[in-house]
Amino acid sequence: MPVGNLEFIKSASGTGVTFIDVTDLFSADYDVYFWTVTKASVSGSDNMEINVLDSTNTVITDLEYDWAQLSMYANVAFVEQKNTNRPKVDTYGRYSATASKNTGVSGYIFNPYNSSSYTFATVQTSAWDDGGNCLRGAKTIWVHKVAEQINGIRLSAQGKTFSPIEVSIFGVK
Repeated sequence: MPVGNLEFIKSASGTGVTFIDVTDLFSADYDVYFWTVTKASVSGSDNMEINVLDSTNTVITDLEYDWAQLSMYANVAFVEQKNTNRPKVDTYGRYSATASKNTGVSGYIFNPYNSSSYTFATVQTSAWDDGGNCLRGAKTIWVHKVAEQINGIRLSAQGKTFSPIEVSIFGVK
């Protein structure tokens, strides 16, 4: 994991939205970024989806993402999942409409602004799994497999509604 000082860059929030875009986020000032969802509630429980935004802040939904995830259940064996050539990154968030069962989400993004490099990232989540009635954590790694300048990220909850969502992004020095 990256070690260093975190320098606040930007936060974004919304209520009653199906996704949140954090635009004009990345720059040549940092190679590594840390992001965290500081508050989230979703209408019904669902997983989080992640997309990157190109240099014009347009969401990239082409089949350019690969990801792998280890789901760590409290009551059953761990499960490995992976997918290639996807239009988005699926990561476990399993938001609950019950505030006391909310999720924790954070991650690192590597080299998003470098137009000659792929963008790599990690995501860590912890949540109450309403379906399995247990605690569940997950570690996800992913890559956007096109070397291009990335300016931001989109977080969505598979068509459900965030009420509210807050995300903060930091540069790592």
